[in-house]
Amino acid sequence: MSGTTTTSGAAIVSTIELATALPVAEPAVAETDIGHDGPVTDAGELALPSLEFVGRVAGFPELRHFVLVELEETGFLCSLRSLDDPDVRFLVLPPAPVFPDYTPEIADDWADQLELTSAEEALLLVIVTPGKSAADATANLLAPLVVNVRTRRAAQVLLDDATLSLRAPLRPAS
Repeated sequence: MSGTTTTSGAAIVSTIELATALPVAEPAVAETDIGHDGPVTDAGELALPSLEFVGRVAGFPELRHFVLVELEETGFLCSLRSLDDPDVRFLVLPPAPVFPDYTPEIADDWADQLELTSAEEALLLVIVTPGKSAADATANLLAPLVVNVRTRRAAQVLLDDATLSLRAPLRPAS
């Protein structure tokens, strides 16, 4: 998921259509402690690195452990899948290619809880809601996900900014 990706609104919609149409292939993981490098497959091999949420995910306060799975080669659109409840997953994406002016600031107490020591350690993601069609997809800019890429601690952070939307269109209205 590193690097800069230039993505058009049409490409985003096409990717979301593909992601929502495909069946979910769940990783074969056994329970693991978050202190490990990630879940372990049934064969004992290291699988996807797990994220530990230090704050609550809106609507799912009991879920704390997730994996981030790329849904296409560029890593632009991902699935955030719960390890605590395999039926729960969210579509997420980094906001910069779609919302280039979106530069939220998180409070110092969140940075402390996430153990962030520099801005480079923070991966910012927004939750995408596909809508009735992929063209109706929206992103939650008011409560982004912040992941410390070094410690794999994460949180959904509610921002104190009334100008941000819970349902920002992924592409401008025609």
